[in-house]
Amino acid sequence: MIIKVNSIKQLNICIDIIHKSFQTVADEMNLTKENCPSHTAFMPIEKLISQFENDTPMFLYQYNGCFVGYFSLSINDDSVELN
Repeated sequence: MIIKVNSIKQLNICIDIIHKSFQTVADEMNLTKENCPSHTAFMPIEKLISQFENDTPMFLYQYNGCFVGYFSLSINDDSVELN
């Protein structure tokens, strides 16, 4: 089930999913917060808060009662990007 993120309190769930999803790549490439702080595995929650406050559409995917996925949409003048 896809659920629209409509509360800033849900962003902790979102950031946890993002970190876990990208941590495997960071581990494989020996990336750390110190040598690659901009990698998505280390994204600060403030980035999501900013996006939420700017009305970026954000969604959680729930499977068997657990949140297992996250995605957002970047809407530009003539295009939409799925993140």
